[in-house]
Amino acid sequence: MSSIGAPSNRPNVYGFHGSVPRVDWKAYFAKFVQLHGKPVLWGGTHLFPDGARYSSSDYSGPEWRPPTEPDKLKSLQLAYWRRRQEIVQQELTFKKRRLADLQEERATRLAPLQQTRTEIEPGHNGSKPTVKRESMDLDLDGLEQRITWLEEDLVQCKQQLQELESESEVSNV
Repeated sequence: MSSIGAPSNRPNVYGFHGSVPRVDWKAYFAKFVQLHGKPVLWGGTHLFPDGARYSSSDYSGPEWRPPTEPDKLKSLQLAYWRRRQEIVQQELTFKKRRLADLQEERATRLAPLQQTRTEIEPGHNGSKPTVKRESMDLDLDGLEQRITWLEEDLVQCKQQLQELESESEVSNV
């Protein structure tokens, strides 16, 4: 039998060992993202496709539900898809330029361009982590795949904006 204040090996009424459970706010935010979609930074907050908003400076919030008024909700959704389109277009432009530069550089060289892969293995029993570096021929597959994904995402952004803007035109008639 344990005395008051003494730790116990038995789970408490909350199913946790020891003291009262604490909220893991990073895990909560990850669950929020899972439920509401990928956010964009907008006006100092994270804005989600469904119109929900969440603090961009603190994992514990505050958070705001999507508005119930259709005009306010549509305004936030339009802001989301416009901002996402802008972000995706910027990254796509940069990645395409980088790919073209690397392909041109590779074509003018007499030997394959090299890249370095770094792996860090954690140390065991207080020892220092092990860092492994390996050089290999430049591989552009990952960059090309990212460009393809960005192009598809840009199409989705444009489609979402067209749908939302056409709904606005129909409701204004």
